[in-house]
Amino acid sequence: MRTVLNSNFGNEIFQTDMRRLVLFLCITVLAAANDLSAQIIHCIWEPTPINVDGKPDEWPQPFNYYDGNTKLQFAFANDTANLYICLKITDDPTQMRLFNGGLGIWIDPKGKKKEAVGISFPIKGDKAPGTGEAKRKHQSQDETGEDLKTQRTDALRLKQHAFLTQTTLRVKGFNGVPEQVLPLKNDFGINVSFNWDSLNILSIEYKFPIALVLGHRLTSADTLKPISVAFIEPAVESIKLPQDEDNSITGPSSQQNNGMNRGMNNGMGGMNNGMGGRGGMSGGGMNRGSMPTMNPANQEQKVWSKVVLSTQ
Repeated sequence: MRTVLNSNFGNEIFQTDMRRLVLFLCITVLAAANDLSAQIIHCIWEPTPINVDGKPDEWPQPFNYYDGNTKLQFAFANDTANLYICLKITDDPTQMRLFNGGLGIWIDPKGKKKEAVGISFPIKGDKAPGTGEAKRKHQSQDETGEDLKTQRTDALRLKQHAFLTQTTLRVKGFNGVPEQVLPLKNDFGINVSFNWDSLNILSIEYKFPIALVLGHRLTSADTLKPISVAFIEPAVESIKLPQDEDNSITGPSSQQNNGMNRGMNNGMGGMNNGMGGRGGMSGGGMNRGSMPTMNPANQEQKVWSKVVLSTQ
C-alpha cells in the first residue's frame, strides 16, 4: 500500500514537472514569436532609379507589409545611391488623419530605435475638409445614395486641399543637411511625391540619398546589418461630444464650439513642432462643463521595421 502511494506521488511530481516544462516551452515560443514580429525586410534591388511620382507602377503588387495600427501598406527598395519607400493608404479616415496630423519617417542607421535621421511628410497643417457631419455619416452602416455622393465630394475636397497645402517636407539629422523645411523636389535629393489612383487609393513615394543617411556611399558591408525605419503618426486627441445636439466642428457655429475649436487648434501637437511629437489640448468652451473623452485610436502610433539594404 505504501509503495502504491509513493508511486502515485511520484507520478504527480512527474506530471507537475511536465506541465511546468510545457508552460516554459510555450512562453519561450511566444517570446520568440514576438521577436519575429519585428521581422527583417529585405529591400527590393532596383537596377535603375525609381521615378518618384506618387504612382506605384514600378513597385511589385501587392505590397507584402502592412501595419494594423497605422493602417499603412509599405514597401522598401534601393539602388546604388538611394533608399526608396512607398506607402499605400486605402481608407479615407486614415488618409484624412495623415493630412491632419502628419507622418514622420525616422531612420536609425545603427539598427536600433533612435530617431536619428528623419523626414516629416505629410506635415501637420490646417484641418483638412470633410471631417464634420458628412464624415460621421461615412462611418455609419446605413449609407444612402446622398451620403455616398457627399463622401465623393469630401474625397475630392481632400485631394484639392492636399495638393494645395502639402508642398513642403521637414528634414532632420541628414548628413550635411541643416534641419529645415524643403520643397518636395529639392537639390538635396530628399524627394517626396503623392497621388491617388482611380480607386481613391493614396500612394506616397519617398527617396532618401543613402550617402545622406549613412554618411557614405553604399558598400557591401552595409548590407550585412539592417537599419531601422519607423513610421510615426503623432497623437491626435479628439473629444466625444454630447449626442443630443449638433456640435460638429465644421457644422453650425456657436460660442461654445468656437472656444473648443480654438482650444483644439492651439493645443494639438504634431510634426510642425518637432517630428513625432505628441499632441495636447487646451482652451475652454466645453459644452455643459463636460470632460473630454480621449479616443485610444487617436494616440501616437509607431511601427519600427528592420530593413536590409541590397546590392547588385
